[in-house]
Amino acid sequence: MAALASGAAHLAAVTITTARVGETGGLTYSLGGWVPPVGIVLVADALSVVFLVIIAIGHVSFLLHGMAEEKRSRKGIWILTEILVAALSGIALAGDLFNLFVFVELASIASVGLIAHKQQARGAGAGFVYLVFASISGSFLLIAVLLLYSATGVLTIAEIAAGVAVMPRTAYLATIGLLLASFGMKFGLIPLHFWQAPSYHAAGSSVSALLSGTAMKLYVYAVVRLLFHMMRVPVHLPEAALLITALGCVNIIGGHLLGLAERDLKRLLAYSSVAHAGYILLGFGAAASGRMVAAGVTAGLLHVVFHAVMKSALFYSGRRLIVAADSSAIAGLRGSARRDRIAFCAFFLASLAIVGVPPASGFVSKWRVAQSSAAVAGVWPVVVVAAGTVISMVYYARVFHSSLREGGSAGRDARPAGGPWRHAGLLTAATLGLATLALGFVGSNVEEILGPAARALAELDRYVLLVRGGM
Repeated sequence: MAALASGAAHLAAVTITTARVGETGGLTYSLGGWVPPVGIVLVADALSVVFLVIIAIGHVSFLLHGMAEEKRSRKGIWILTEILVAALSGIALAGDLFNLFVFVELASIASVGLIAHKQQARGAGAGFVYLVFASISGSFLLIAVLLLYSATGVLTIAEIAAGVAVMPRTAYLATIGLLLASFGMKFGLIPLHFWQAPSYHAAGSSVSALLSGTAMKLYVYAVVRLLFHMMRVPVHLPEAALLITALGCVNIIGGHLLGLAERDLKRLLAYSSVAHAGYILLGFGAAASGRMVAAGVTAGLLHVVFHAVMKSALFYSGRRLIVAADSSAIAGLRGSARRDRIAFCAFFLASLAIVGVPPASGFVSKWRVAQSSAAVAGVWPVVVVAAGTVISMVYYARVFHSSLREGGSAGRDARPAGGPWRHAGLLTAATLGLATLALGFVGSNVEEILGPAARALAELDRYVLLVRGGM
């Protein structure tokens, strides 16, 4: 109950912050009154608040679902969730590299605990694997911070932006590579994705939804913020657009093929997240060229928002199908659709959306990504998006077929909680499932809402002016 109260307070605080940023154009807070570049600054602009809203909605959804679905004996999950949410919020607001590094490490520690919280051997092993990858990722980020500090003498992101133009070319390129490797390891950039499927498989479905639907988006945010506002890639290295686009294409095809070969539902959803990180990269890759900045950023942000809803709906509804069948193996899901019809309908709607069937939300964001990417890299990204759509349709159809078949185990009770929370998990899954369809009909409205965020990223000097007090 304390965690749920904190979730409500968190949502209220984010709502107030979003309204203030909409009125003023951005907020800065210098801790202890020490202004940049000496002091630590927290920065909220139109781009930050998009991700703050994703964190808040993901937080509240997790808590509502968890009140009904999680075993009450696992009390550690609640405090770990609050630590993770605080760290992710810090990533969204950090205005200097050192504190960004601290928040990333804090999020990693909380994620390890959440992955291993079931206290099973598989969970402990997966948590250790994630810890190893997180340590390597943190080392890459720390080396990048050292390179930038040695070249510019400051750690504030806005102040570094003024000094990267005179960085040695080798150090500049090495920093970009380190940033992509560090955060790519966090959001599943192939071939740095090996931790993802074991971790999602071992963790509870609620935790997997939080990690994939929410946490992954903040690591994408961090690398995009640093590449655009700090490293000024569209100005100093527009050639990186082709690299980012190529990495996105590899993730799309590789993630979907791995999902096609998978026989476990939770691992399949993990590989789907790997693939959809690729779609997001295509949008931002187009923006990095300097030619399609506004369109590319809007497309990338649109898929970030829609994927957060789609993947959360899939994990929450999929959890109920797994419980109904007493198996996470796709072949073992027989009869689960009949035993939990509402959960299956939510899973079905979210699957159609994430595949990209019109008029669902996934179709709208994929279409925008393909349009922006084609203007920069030609027809190949469009072919890759189309191929990924077909492959994902095949493996989700396999889940539908198995779930709709008769027979199978009687499963367990999918609603262990009593009292007023008994139906909270089902209601959360159903609401998110319906949202994946409804958002497709208002896609243009969502794009308008994301317009200020896209401009905040596209207009590179706006962030610097905000931190320096010019806005």
